[in-house]
Amino acid sequence: MRFLIYWFAFVPKDGLSYKNILPWLWYPLIYFVYVLIRGAISGNYPYPFLNVAKSGYPQVMLNALILAPLMWGLGALFVLVARYLSSRDNINP
Repeated sequence: MRFLIYWFAFVPKDGLSYKNILPWLWYPLIYFVYVLIRGAISGNYPYPFLNVAKSGYPQVMLNALILAPLMWGLGALFVLVARYLSSRDNINP
């Protein structure tokens, strides 16, 4: 929640475009790989939908494939809101 408040209040919104979304997805991908490696070593998974021990790799991969477009959509929503706020700021200086 603090991130959203910070983003709305302080982060410059000019220049954000939809091509920025793909690089933003690197963090969740790296985190996903980290969680799978750490879970394989420790047997501990932070989220039930990533629990390979209970669900198996095919289900966890399917879960990740379902989450990827949702994360892209969230990024697109941020770009859309940023463009709206940026255009609103340019109209009312």
